[in-house]
Amino acid sequence: ALRWGGERAELTDARRLAVSGARHPLLLEARGAEENLDEARERVVPLDLELDESTRLLLITGPNMGGKTVALKCVGLLSAMAQSGCLVPADPGTVFPWVDRWVVSLGDEQSLEDDLSTFAAHLTRWKEALEAAGSRTLVLLDELGSGTDPTEGAALAQSVLERLVEAEAMGLVTTHLGSLKSFAASVEGIQNASMVFDPATRTPTYRLAVGIPGRSHALEMARSLGFPEERVARAEALLPRQERDVSRLLEDLAQEQRRLEEARREAEEVRRRAEQIELERKQRLSRLLEERATLRARAARQARDILRRAEETLRRVGAERAEGPRRVADARKHLAREHARLARLEKRPERPRTGPVPREVVAGKRYWSELLGREVEVARGTDTGGRVLVIQGNVKVEMPASSLRELLEARPRDGKAGKPSLRKEPDRESRQRKPAPRPVARTPEVGEAPTEVDLRGMRVEEALEKLDRTLDRALLAGLHEVRVIHGKGTGALREAVREFCRGHAAVSSTRIAEQWEGGTGATVITLES
Repeated sequence: ALRWGGERAELTDARRLAVSGARHPLLLEARGAEENLDEARERVVPLDLELDESTRLLLITGPNMGGKTVALKCVGLLSAMAQSGCLVPADPGTVFPWVDRWVVSLGDEQSLEDDLSTFAAHLTRWKEALEAAGSRTLVLLDELGSGTDPTEGAALAQSVLERLVEAEAMGLVTTHLGSLKSFAASVEGIQNASMVFDPATRTPTYRLAVGIPGRSHALEMARSLGFPEERVARAEALLPRQERDVSRLLEDLAQEQRRLEEARREAEEVRRRAEQIELERKQRLSRLLEERATLRARAARQARDILRRAEETLRRVGAERAEGPRRVADARKHLAREHARLARLEKRPERPRTGPVPREVVAGKRYWSELLGREVEVARGTDTGGRVLVIQGNVKVEMPASSLRELLEARPRDGKAGKPSLRKEPDRESRQRKPAPRPVARTPEVGEAPTEVDLRGMRVEEALEKLDRTLDRALLAGLHEVRVIHGKGTGALREAVREFCRGHAAVSSTRIAEQWEGGTGATVITLES
């Protein structure tokens, strides 16, 4: 089985026989059992055929030495091998029906001992086929109707075929009788087939063609074997006119089949190219629809922003007109004071002298955080992910250990030098006249400011307003980065966040988050220092 490239055939109770790439084992041995298996298989022409409920019998015609008998032997032998549990030299997908009996008539079976001629031996087998014919019988009859007068042999062969069709037997039958070809073309359950003959080289190809009857090609083979040309020409002249017409018809059918096969291949190639073009067209249309949706969303967002700003301007102008010039002047003064106070609050704490990244982060020790821009105290050392937990104010923040720097000099917690105070102690009267304290705005600590904002599930306008407030708090707290979680979805919210950041004066740059930060579902915003 290894030498033949054997495969396991499927055995079925259904009325189906299908062989694909089948090769007779003895032909494989004869073509070189010691050679490379692939080379040996290439030198043996494979057999492909199928029988089912609609086509239970194949009537195979064609020239002598064309492979008809080998086809019968191959099907019968592989069927018996498969039912005996052997692997068969055929392609995967080969199917054989369960068979109760094989009826075979192959070769010259004349017997001197039993006083049987070749025709008598064939008759014995044909009689056995008629008696055993049934739905689980495989019939293999070679040269049906031969060995006697062609007219009587053809009539007897037709009656045998009629009985096999009625009994729903399956099998292959070969013949050279032309009248049986017409019978097979007009009866349900039986179909013509032929072994293909190459007219150019005048040699058989050993390939089975189902659907078209074959010619014997006796005269062509006589020419190829060196038979005298004048004798061959005389034989052509002696052919009955009807036989010559049938031969020409069969030749025309063979040429038409070749043209149809070529047209089928061309149509298949055209269909394949058309499917490729259709796929490319659908992909291009999908991209255009996505781009159109993105442009529409962007235009709608920009239009809403313009309307919002216009409404705010109208409200502000209306308020100014209603309150009068004095209130407008007071509001402008108050706004100037607030801007000045905001400028003071936005001053970053003075950076002390720092060293390199610590080799080992010690819990309870203070370091300088490049990420927060402030001095922090470590609450937990480096974990397996290279991150530490630090304390800023009353809030704990987790950050990469690589963002910490060694402190080279100590300084007071408030960041001021410890100089003695030169202010005089106020007297009792001054203390009594001490004015009430003025309210002072408090700058958010880094720990109070959010290092990330989650916008998932929000409308674009609502999400951008929340992002704007978050960036204001991060700027006041002196943060360097803010992570925005917008999710993947259709990408509309992600695009809206990027568009908003491009127009924000305090945003230095944006990037897609790393995989551990959320990947394409998050954007990291870097703020101006």
